[in-house]
Amino acid sequence: MHYEHERLTLDVRNAPLLHVLEKIARQSGVSLFMDPRLKEVVSLKLREVSLEEAIRRLCQSASLEYAYDPGKRSYRILRIGAYAQGGDGSTSTPANISALSSGESLHAPPHTASSAKADLSPVRSGAQERPAYRAGELLVRLREGADGQRLRNLHASMGSKVLRTLPRYRLQRVRLAPHLTEGEAMTGYAASDLVESAGRHPIRYLHATPDDPLFPKQWALHNETGVHIDAAGAWEKTKGSAQVVIAVIDTGVDHTHPDMRTNMWVNPGEIPGNGIDDDLNGYVDDVYGWDFGGVRDDDPEDADADPRDRDGHGTSVAALIAAAGNNGVGGSGVCWNARIMALKVTADDSNRINQIDVIEAIGYAIANGAALVNCSFGGDYPDTYERLAFADLRDAGILASCAAGNAGRNLDTSSAKNYPSGYDLDNIVAVAASDANDALAAFSNYGKISVDLMAPGQDVYAVVSAYVALEGTEYRANHVENAGSTFGITARLFDCGAGWADDFPPEVAGNLALVARDRITEFREKASNARAAGALGVIIYNDDSSSLDWTLQDPAQDIPVVAVSNTDGLALRAAASATPIVTVVDTGLTVSTRGTSMATPHVTGAAGLVLARFPSLLTEEYRFKRVALLRGTLLKRVDPVEAVGNKLASGGRLNARAALELFGPGDLTLDDAVALDDAVTALQVMGAGAPARLAEWLQAGVDVNGDAAIGVQEVIYILQRVSGVREAGH
Repeated sequence: MHYEHERLTLDVRNAPLLHVLEKIARQSGVSLFMDPRLKEVVSLKLREVSLEEAIRRLCQSASLEYAYDPGKRSYRILRIGAYAQGGDGSTSTPANISALSSGESLHAPPHTASSAKADLSPVRSGAQERPAYRAGELLVRLREGADGQRLRNLHASMGSKVLRTLPRYRLQRVRLAPHLTEGEAMTGYAASDLVESAGRHPIRYLHATPDDPLFPKQWALHNETGVHIDAAGAWEKTKGSAQVVIAVIDTGVDHTHPDMRTNMWVNPGEIPGNGIDDDLNGYVDDVYGWDFGGVRDDDPEDADADPRDRDGHGTSVAALIAAAGNNGVGGSGVCWNARIMALKVTADDSNRINQIDVIEAIGYAIANGAALVNCSFGGDYPDTYERLAFADLRDAGILASCAAGNAGRNLDTSSAKNYPSGYDLDNIVAVAASDANDALAAFSNYGKISVDLMAPGQDVYAVVSAYVALEGTEYRANHVENAGSTFGITARLFDCGAGWADDFPPEVAGNLALVARDRITEFREKASNARAAGALGVIIYNDDSSSLDWTLQDPAQDIPVVAVSNTDGLALRAAASATPIVTVVDTGLTVSTRGTSMATPHVTGAAGLVLARFPSLLTEEYRFKRVALLRGTLLKRVDPVEAVGNKLASGGRLNARAALELFGPGDLTLDDAVALDDAVTALQVMGAGAPARLAEWLQAGVDVNGDAAIGVQEVIYILQRVSGVREAGH
């Protein structure tokens, strides 16, 4: 063994590992305290390698911790841990093994700059003081071809439990042993040659809450003031296409809602309810998408095939994108005929999002043909694995619309950012929120570099859903306008007659009231009496289930009220005699709903219209152009707003109609630019030197003079544009 100039030469045969490590320590000057249970015998020949590499080659399970020395521009080993392997082939939980350096320097950087000594206490995100990471967990990215048995040994040596594996991303969600800090575990995993990187497990949160529908109130789509995205103008050209599949990564989607059921993506390779993975995509009975969040937030293994929305946020987001238009029900989405893929990433009992669920949802979207992804959520801290997943979307030609966040910050200068909207990837459109006066909403994040454009996100209306659940049976309900709202009330149900003041028993206080419509007492009086009796909410029945005229007529009422059909009401009344436990989920909220979560789906819907108008963009030919074209037309064709000229990259608000003018006159190469290559193409077509794409060009508006042909006029127009003559007005 020879150690010189920070390099190690080693040639050992059948030597005890413990003795080899002790000799390395003496010659290198690093003091190692090793597990005396190390009984392995090693044979190894190394020539002029770093101390780090020698330790890595000698030990399958070793933990190295570093600190950066800016003076020497190098890393120092602070601690080395070498773990013993049990006789059954498994590695034992490491004891308190450490090595304190005497100043050994490594000029090759380690796998991670994270140190166990770093401050990795639970980080709080934003004004709500929410945890930014899951405590006691890591996300571990494996190297290609990582050996299964050695990997199991590594996890065992750390005392960790693998909760979930995503083979597509070589990513594992790992729960740490109670005695091990996240920093120590990151260092330990990063030291293994089986691991590419290891990091904390971030949590994401929804950026807004939804509101009650009805198209006349959807000012964001069209209104008389001109402050809107001009959806009506866009609909003159296209209302969307079933070929455009849009993945909504959110709280799920109510696929039974009358405004959504015709616009849900249905997996063509899956036979519903047969308990078989018919299309062999790894998900059994994934008809409408998948529920990655499951039922309980603390159970990482309860994902299922039912991505129905128990919150309302995801349904509203999906409806703003693609609620069926002109069907006499509820409101209208931007892209009437798109198909929504429901990817649920929140557990039924939580409003937070585990990062690994987002990553898996992205993989599902790519594998199952999504063309666009909507992400109305975010957090303050970046994550390597999440960025890799969004880069995967980019490589697949998929645009992601991401909410910029609701902290009112300039993300260019603030130390706290917002992700995923903040990743420097050209397939991400970061969306701020505007109000009905075309001003940037006060709560919205912004940034000339960090945020791309704004879209309506304050006082917006969206399709919502409500239901009453009793012993596993769900009854369709409708939110009563001007009533209060809830994300869920679970309580006992009491029959309160027709809702007269003396119909409410004392027991209804703190519980739910079931009230019949009697055509005499107004809804607002029933609600007022229920509130006076202490009820948490009201279920009114014996109503016309097709009516939209459910209102308390008094905005001051704040108790949640839903209406159900007569048949369902009678069933609930019969059950109420046994004082059952019921759950009311009502996602109708007040008109003051706001958030970049609600702005983002307007952008996603507009992108869906562009793809519907130009279906060739969905072909493989445009795979590597699609993102740039979509992002370019959304940002270049905004309505300029002077007040945000220095606050947003585009300097304006979304205009869906203008975005459809992706390919203008003379753009024969269909790249959203008029240049010499367009003139060459026109000349080739005239000389029959290249096949004409006349039908596609006519649809795109490339024809200059309206003669349904490509000829001299197009060539002249293009050359004028290139020379700048046409722009100069000559």
